[in-house]
Amino acid sequence: MKLYLIASFTISQLGVWAAETCRQLPDSNVSDCGADDFFQIQTITLHGAPTRGKSLAVSFSGILRKQLTPGTSLVVETKYAGFRVSLSDGDLCTLATQSHAGYPCPLDPQNITIDHSFDVPWWAPGGSYDIYSFAYSKTNQELAKVKVTVTI
Repeated sequence: MKLYLIASFTISQLGVWAAETCRQLPDSNVSDCGADDFFQIQTITLHGAPTRGKSLAVSFSGILRKQLTPGTSLVVETKYAGFRVSLSDGDLCTLATQSHAGYPCPLDPQNITIDHSFDVPWWAPGGSYDIYSFAYSKTNQELAKVKVTVTI
């Protein structure tokens, strides 16, 4: 998965964020805002604090309720002060396989943990960032939506 600085790249799928549909996970800065019929988030763990110029490792754990197939996309949008500052996308099934060699693709319903890391740019200003993660099927059906707030 590659992280891009957004200049003119947009994705039409990213729409209005309905805060009233979010469920705050206990004792965390994570909100699960998607339907639980595909993937139910149980925990999102940040391994360390976000630091400029460093890599940040993140673990997503939950219950996969339906088969995860190749072509399922993961889109991660980062906003600072309400403005989009980065966007990354990739194949969620491939990411799960790379994250844990024991996970085949397609992946049958089960408890699952996906590890991912990304670089925090050295030029990132200090403050609060909202990170939105969206999962979409091959047919653009929204499967999962998560919001995490972090401070640099």
